[in-house]
Amino acid sequence: MWSDELKTLTRKMLSEVPMAMMKNVDLLYGVLLLEDDKYVITDRTSSDKYVFETIDELLAAGWAVD
Repeated sequence: MWSDELKTLTRKMLSEVPMAMMKNVDLLYGVLLLEDDKYVITDRTSSDKYVFETIDELLAAGWAVD
């Protein structure tokens, strides 16, 4: 998993901006957009979408700001 510092940075950034480049521990990369109060990450390679209700959920799924 990611370091506590990266998790803290992810929480801070996502609370301030509605878009971010993301990375996943499984070597995925995506673009996050805040849509209807949900965090939606679109994979840059496959275009798969991952939807999270909270920042804690996306962190638990292995995502962090890139």
